[in-house]
Amino acid sequence: MSEPTEITFDIVVSGCAASCWHCYVCGGPTTFMPTQNFEKVCRFVDEFKRIAQAKEITVYPYLDLEPMLHPEISELLSLVRVAEWFSLPSCIPTTGMPIAAREDWERVLESYWGAGVRQLEFTLHGPEEIHNRAVSRKNAFQSHREAVRRAKRCGFETKLNLMVSKPLLGRFRQTMEAVDRNEYDYQRAAIPHYAPNERLRRFERHRPQLRDVTPYQELLQQFCNDEARDGEFWRDIADFTEQSAYRELLSNEDTYMTYRQVIETLPTWYFVAVGPDLDIWYGNGLHRTAKLGHIGRSSPSEILDKVLKEHPNFAFGGYFPIDRLPSPIEVARLVAKPIGDRIYQDYDNCEIHVMWLDQYLMKHPPDPRFPTKKGRP
Repeated sequence: MSEPTEITFDIVVSGCAASCWHCYVCGGPTTFMPTQNFEKVCRFVDEFKRIAQAKEITVYPYLDLEPMLHPEISELLSLVRVAEWFSLPSCIPTTGMPIAAREDWERVLESYWGAGVRQLEFTLHGPEEIHNRAVSRKNAFQSHREAVRRAKRCGFETKLNLMVSKPLLGRFRQTMEAVDRNEYDYQRAAIPHYAPNERLRRFERHRPQLRDVTPYQELLQQFCNDEARDGEFWRDIADFTEQSAYRELLSNEDTYMTYRQVIETLPTWYFVAVGPDLDIWYGNGLHRTAKLGHIGRSSPSEILDKVLKEHPNFAFGGYFPIDRLPSPIEVARLVAKPIGDRIYQDYDNCEIHVMWLDQYLMKHPPDPRFPTKKGRP
């Protein structure tokens, strides 16, 4: 596997205000992490990071899902600010709903500013009817708009992540009108990721196909402020279809002899999550697989050893019993649609392999004599 190894340590202090149809980490309600538990997590991750660094492994602590929901988020951010090993990214994603709903929203935004955050990223799914349906919240669109306004008032740069779906493309003009009204400082357009969970399986009916995008391809390319990161994706959109991935697989058979061989070409990035109850899981957000231990009963070195015994879950290695599956070529021949033109935005087509593997395992479960790890497909 490639080096260096990196670990994102997700700290889930609260759930999410939304249940978005595109959410690969399965955002939604959960309990709040008590402040005393957060302090325990901080001490644990501090030691975990020190042990990992001795092995040349970089650890990135991250507050996942929607921390702004936490009633004591300002106090949690104060703890983060005094921890030299924990720095928040300069840009934080948010649904905007906590900013619009909290009476103390100014204090919360001031706390984020004090912790070094300068940009807030808001996801939009389309005009009001589509956005509310995608987010599963009645007033989500209005909350989004109010949150952008409040963020600007507090000096934050506002970034738009336009999540492109078939319903959005069916109301493209109205979507652009909504974008213009909000006057974001920066904007990009993306296709939702695929993950092996029920929410993303249901989203597939909304995933845009090449023929849906083609009329708006040039407009979406120009829409993105970052030409190299986002604009090129829309320019080369035909390269990101299931059909394209299938052709690439069959023309490079030596690369796809086994899934382990594919994983060894990917970044060795692991995701670990700890929830309010201090259970530690392999995975991120609420999209989790194997339980690794518990803060208070497991040591940081024990958890690190367990993580490194897993396949990196950057793409699919942590979610499937890859050593007991046919080759990627065999799986694709059984479940892929060679003429399929649904679009995926991923790293070297691995997201499409996740989708194929997921479909294959739903039709061909592994031998029951060799059960998969708890919680895995």
